[in-house]
Amino acid sequence: MVLLAKKGDNLQKALQKMMQDKETRKLIDRHGIFVLVYKDNKQSYPIEMLYSDTTPALFFLDANELFVCETLRGSLELEKIRHCLSK
Repeated sequence: MVLLAKKGDNLQKALQKMMQDKETRKLIDRHGIFVLVYKDNKQSYPIEMLYSDTTPALFFLDANELFVCETLRGSLELEKIRHCLSK
């Protein structure tokens, strides 16, 4: 999981909600590694993310950095996050 954000995005509430949800947290622990990347740091994430015009954007990648689920843009909905992590 890669969360692409830009400075000024208010992510604190969304991240707290995600990590306080037991089911979501278990899925992250079991199936993922959570990485937070800031859009201005262009050297640290795959080129496809450069084209994202909406932040925050949550990308689901496999070990080869290929997309495995639809990117979540703007709103980080727990149901959609759990669905992608369950694949």
